[in-house]
Amino acid sequence: MEKPFLTIGIASYNYAKRLAFAFEAIKRQTFKDFEILYCDDGSTDNSVEEIQKIIADNPDMNIRLVQGKNSGVMGNKNRILDHACGKYVMLCDADDWMQDNCLELLCGTAKKTNADQVAAAFQNVDNDGRVLQVQEIPDNQTKWTWGIHHATIYKMEIIEKYHLRMDTNCYPDDVYFNLIFHAHSGETVFLKDVVYNWCTHDDSTSSSQVKKSNWTGYPMLKSILPIIHDLFEVHQSDTECEKIEYMACKVYALAILYRYTGGGFQEFYREYKECATFMKQLFSGYLKNKALKTPDGKGYVRKRSALIIWGIGCLERLHCICPALWGYWILTHFVKLGI
Repeated sequence: MEKPFLTIGIASYNYAKRLAFAFEAIKRQTFKDFEILYCDDGSTDNSVEEIQKIIADNPDMNIRLVQGKNSGVMGNKNRILDHACGKYVMLCDADDWMQDNCLELLCGTAKKTNADQVAAAFQNVDNDGRVLQVQEIPDNQTKWTWGIHHATIYKMEIIEKYHLRMDTNCYPDDVYFNLIFHAHSGETVFLKDVVYNWCTHDDSTSSSQVKKSNWTGYPMLKSILPIIHDLFEVHQSDTECEKIEYMACKVYALAILYRYTGGGFQEFYREYKECATFMKQLFSGYLKNKALKTPDGKGYVRKRSALIIWGIGCLERLHCICPALWGYWILTHFVKLGI
């Protein structure tokens, strides 16, 4: 059987109630050369029964069901990579959904350019579909500072050749996977169109309200920063090194600000000091990074993120980070913040 152009990989655990919505969005796509690989991570609700009903009702959608024991979000995404048959693969969460032009733009661009990766803008939405923020593509977006798998397709040839998989000890999983993919990839084409809806809610892994875990703070930075450092060390180009180091600044800021809301300020500040010490160990000259010194980050990341990264750099150079973090700690008890 001829391989599909795209594998839409859907990682799911106990999302039975949201599956119909996600699949209806896929049915509306004008691009049809795809398979849907639904990987269930040992759900305890009726997710399997729901997907079997969707398969029976939609025989033309080319849906495959892969079941396994619960192995966590990264293990389940590895199931997608193990079973994908398409020329490209797209990693999706079961509670997200596509805009109607999503696949036409992503796959159409891939066919025209043969790029190793095509990525587009997306938006964060809540359970009711209200837009929380738009994750736009800046003018000079670089692959080294792209750490998200939403609204992104990857060439399977590279994934298979180097056997790229999620590492259960590296967080965030999408940042890690993009880094190891980019270590072997060539061109990434970026599209400014918003093509995807990333649903974020308080019980999701990515929520800023989750409990302290390996996804937040110093544990997250400790797991991912050495990967960025290794890439920084092997690249000779000053421009490439600047971009890679700026990505380190981005995840450093993420580790500081993307936090759980429990604990006192002393605990929060102590964790910042751990992050700062580790950052200086691996990137001793990061405060001299040219992109870090500009409020727009040279357009390597979106404006909001660039301002936050620049602000932290300024505060550290002026040695007044402590009172600023105290104000941020107070603020997080009332509003959700983060990069």
